[in-house]
Order: sequence, then structure tokens, then C-alpha cells
Amino acid sequence: MTTKEIHNSSFIIHNFPYVLLSGALLGLSQPLVIRGLGEAPVNSGWVFGLLCLVGYVPLLHAMRGRGPWHCFVLGFGAASVQLLIITHWVVVAMAVFGGVPFLSSCAVSVLLALVFAVHTGAACGMTALITRALGWPVWAVFPPVLCAWEWLRNFTLFDGFPWGNAGYSLGSVPVPRQAAALVGTYGLVFFIGLVNSCIAWAGDPKSRGARRTPVLLTAAVTGVLLAWGVYRLSVPAPFEQTVRVALLQGNIEQGIKNRAAYYGDQILRKYARLEARAIAQGAELVIWPEAAYPGIHRHGAPAVAGLPPVAAARVVGAVVRQGDQYYNSAVALNPRGQVVGRMDKNHMVPFGEYVPWPLKSVVKRLVPAAGDFPEVIGNTPVPVDIPLPSGRVVRLGAAICFDGVFPEVSRAFARRGAELLVNVTNDAWFGVSSATFQHLGMYVMRSTELGRVYARAANTGVSAWVDARGRVHRPTRL
Repeated sequence: MTTKEIHNSSFIIHNFPYVLLSGALLGLSQPLVIRGLGEAPVNSGWVFGLLCLVGYVPLLHAMRGRGPWHCFVLGFGAASVQLLIITHWVVVAMAVFGGVPFLSSCAVSVLLALVFAVHTGAACGMTALITRALGWPVWAVFPPVLCAWEWLRNFTLFDGFPWGNAGYSLGSVPVPRQAAALVGTYGLVFFIGLVNSCIAWAGDPKSRGARRTPVLLTAAVTGVLLAWGVYRLSVPAPFEQTVRVALLQGNIEQGIKNRAAYYGDQILRKYARLEARAIAQGAELVIWPEAAYPGIHRHGAPAVAGLPPVAAARVVGAVVRQGDQYYNSAVALNPRGQVVGRMDKNHMVPFGEYVPWPLKSVVKRLVPAAGDFPEVIGNTPVPVDIPLPSGRVVRLGAAICFDGVFPEVSRAFARRGAELLVNVTNDAWFGVSSATFQHLGMYVMRSTELGRVYARAANTGVSAWVDARGRVHRPTRL
């Protein structure tokens, strides 16, 4: 081996424990389901959410005195471990329910984690570059740089994939979570970066005599956020009216949904029974999950075929054909069964519903059927006014499946006056895995950010409603 190779091997071996520890702490700060141990997360509770406040400390320790390239490698390694823990459910979705060979599914899962770990690597490399060039302390550089790169993950590389954002870790901790109403999820990333970098700075022997400022700064910011959180939780959320909503969970196995042409009548009968029970209990608005309607609804049709009028308004997840294009939509119906509007999905799932072009040839060799969905994305999210049986009108915005991961989708609905936010999803693809609990946690954050109620109807998964402070009510089992 050459001297350079020996040096690189020594660098990797020496820092591997720090990289692994950071990745594990950050990964375990979000829900983790291990099928053999049951369907609930093994790390439920706010204590695990707080791991994000120390998760970057081992990584920052390993970065001390390192150049930008070495820091990129360290950050990339830690984020790869973090994302593999958080997104391991990709294997379940592809192998168990997508019919993809297990090894190919594992390869795609690893590829997904490696691609999006680049952002954290870049944040660490840029932190080293700025601190070296300007002489600034790491606690003044790492928080804004990490925040910026996590924000970029929302948009860059394949239409964005912000799943596993560190800000969601605080979603399980009610008091600090309320700060999202002031600064959003990405502001929480800044706060997490600040706490971690100040702890790392305080533990650096070279920072003796210069620890007071970051410690006081962190204590002040933490105190303000906690005080705001306690205050916000103590004040009831304002509201103008209430509406009685029913969330229908059909629990239809994905293999049956994939053959909806054969099982369409059976699916419709099941939802008709659920709907009748809901209306008998006083439901004014009934929410069907994503793609629950087993046919194709044609754009411009005054009603959805096979859905007679009922004594309630509806939001029905359906595939809509408009010309030669197909949309994954939430179709709004008044109590007379007439279509009054629709909202389309705005973000497709990378590697699931489409394969990004730089990797298409590679992924297609591993998984020939990957991304073969004829779906197109919708336009700017605009809420729909839905009349209720009483004559009142509710302005409603529907985020479909993956849309809830992107704060700007829900925010666009809220800015346009949505009073009630709805998520229609189908988590059957995830089976018994972490994904559905992580997905629910993102709507916890959306409700907290916007001060709006989110009602979530899942074909399978966790159906629930989330109040304006992010508290989950009446969650179902998977």
C-alpha cells in the first residue's frame, strides 16, 4: 500500500465509530418498526426524539481539524447510516408488495440513502471550508449551513426527497415542536444544529476560555423556544366552526388493489358499508383514502360512476384521466353526488412512481418495472369549497400521500384559506414498517406549523386526526 492509501485507511478506521454513532443516534430519533417485535415503533416516546440534539456531536468531534473533503466523507457516511435506518422500508415496499427481487430492492434502498446523504456531506464539507477560511467557530457556521442543505434536499435531486429531515425528530416532543409555528421544520433543523455544535464546541479542549458565548446563546434560544411551546400548548386553538368528519380505512390488501378491475365491485361495497355507518353516526364529511375508488374518473364528468348521492359531502381518492394524462387526485363531491372540484398530487415518489433520469438506466437494469406509472403531477395547490348537508361550506385542502412531506404544499393550501387540511394516502405499500409512523409524524409537523387540523385517511396505515398543536387523536392500528 502507498502512504496515501495507508493514511486513508487509518482515517476511515479511526473515525468509523463516530460516523456510525452519529448515524445511529439520528436514525433512532425517528420511529423505527422491527416487524418481529410488533407493529408499533420500538422507540416511541419523546426521549428518542431528543436524540437529535446530540446526534451530530460525534460527527462534529470527528470533523475537528479536518479539511473539507474529509469532512464531506464523514458527513456523507453518517447520513448514509441515518437514512438507511430511517428508509429501510423501501425494501418492504419493493420486495414484498412490488414483486421486486429482494437483492435488487436492497440495492435500490442503499442507492436512495447514498444519493440523499450527499446533502449532509456537503453541509459538513462547507462547514469545514468556511471555518478554515474565515476562522469562525463551528457553532456559528454549522447550524445555518446544515439548515440550508436540508432545505435544498426539499427541492434538489429528483424533485426532492426530504424524508428523514432531522427536524421531524422533534415532532415527537410536544413543547419544542411548537417552535415550528414560528420557524417551520427547517428552523428546527437550525436549532438542532446549534445545540449539537455548541455541545461539540464545549467539549473541544482548544475552545477553553471561549465556551461562554455559545453556551449562553444555546441556553437563551432553548429557553425562548420552550417558553413559547408551553404558552402555545396552554392556549386553545381558535376556531370558527366545527365539522363532523369520518375517515374511512378500507384495509384492502395491495394485491387486491393492484387488480381493481377484478375486485372493483367488492371494493365499492366495502366503502359503501363504511360510509353508511359513518353517516348513521352523524358524519357531515366523509374522506376516502388515496386511490380508494377502483376505477378511472374522467375529468369533466359531473359525477363519479358508481357513487350515488349520500347524506354527506365526500372527498374520494381516485385516478383522474384528463385527455391522455392521468392524475392521482382527491375528488370533492357535494351531498348530491356532484363533483365540485379536485386536488391533484404534486410530488411523485422517486424510485417508486418514477425513476430519476440520471439513474434510470442503472435502476431499470435492477428493477425493470420500477417507475412505470403513467401519472403526472398537478399544479399549484388550490383548496376546494365543499358544501355540507347543512348548507355550510368548508374550504378544504387535500395533500395526497407524499405531498405532506413538503411543507410548501400544505402552506399553499393554508395561504389560500383552507380551513381543514386532509391527507389521503395508501400505506399498504409499506406493510409493517417504520414508514407509516414516520409519514404520520410529518402531518404532526404540518399541523403544528400552520395551526390547522389535519384529517388523515389511509387505506392501510394509521388513520387519525391531528389538532392544530400537533396532537394525534384516535389513531387506528395498521
